[in-house]
Amino acid sequence: MTYEERRELETQINANPMARETVKRFGLRAYPGYKGRKFKLSVRDGGMNLSSYWDGGSRSYYQVIRLADNASMAVPQNGTPFDGRANAAIDSIEEQLPRPGFAVVEHSIFCGKDYGITLYVHPDNLAKMLPPAPAALEPVVNTSTSVLTPTLHENHARDGYELRFAAKPAPETLGALKANGWRWSGYNACWYTKRSESARAFAQSMVQESAAIAAAA
Repeated sequence: MTYEERRELETQINANPMARETVKRFGLRAYPGYKGRKFKLSVRDGGMNLSSYWDGGSRSYYQVIRLADNASMAVPQNGTPFDGRANAAIDSIEEQLPRPGFAVVEHSIFCGKDYGITLYVHPDNLAKMLPPAPAALEPVVNTSTSVLTPTLHENHARDGYELRFAAKPAPETLGALKANGWRWSGYNACWYTKRSESARAFAQSMVQESAAIAAAA
């Protein structure tokens, strides 16, 4: 999985309310005293820095979670010249985490400010930990006698709009979506873009034109 693919997947998951609840559940299980509201997920395939010590009012705390039984282990202070034994132990595992079957929960404090909780998971763990994604669209293409009318939705969490089709749109429709800045989300099975007057006008015109053609067919 490339860096761009990971970032796109993280954006889609963090915008999904059910997925955020899963991340929150893992975060509070690792840090039950946490009272904040900042929870996010990061997809990694190994190679984390688990250094944990105070430096200028900043520190990250880590818990390693075994997903089979939710058993957890707190990462001890490490990363300074005075933490020799802990440094050796952490150096031997941090390049392997997260890995299939294990996740890492980080509680980060930077310059005295609580930056919240991040759940790091391996790509192979996502299907087991998160709610199922919506079913993928069937690869059915429109013809002149089969016109699909999309539905427009507002995504308040991401401050954007979503267009959903019952099947794969015709090539000219796909071209218009891409030309107007809309992007495809395989996780949510929709086309999406940021909120703007031009985006709403384009979406409404597409809905109205499709409905008119369908009514005349």
